[in-house]
Amino acid sequence: HAAPTGFEERLERAEYGRLIVWHLSVQDITAIKIVVSAERWGERPNKHWQDVQVLDPSVETIELARQFAQRVWADQSAAWTALLEIEARLNG
Repeated sequence: HAAPTGFEERLERAEYGRLIVWHLSVQDITAIKIVVSAERWGERPNKHWQDVQVLDPSVETIELARQFAQRVWADQSAAWTALLEIEARLNG
């Protein structure tokens, strides 16, 4: 569960001479950062939250983060409360 569902279809290709590298899309990286931000919500500074604010995720990316969290967190995880706050701030 290291990346959001469907990440394989969103991989991006980069070429460095003869070396070809496939990496996560900006959408997937942002979704992961939203989830990690929630897990570390009380920490200051929260570098992941700072990155999320700069990345300014779309509604679709926020939903992707929620789906990813559902796969990796237990139902009773305290991070759910933080995720709700993050969603409110991003949608505000």
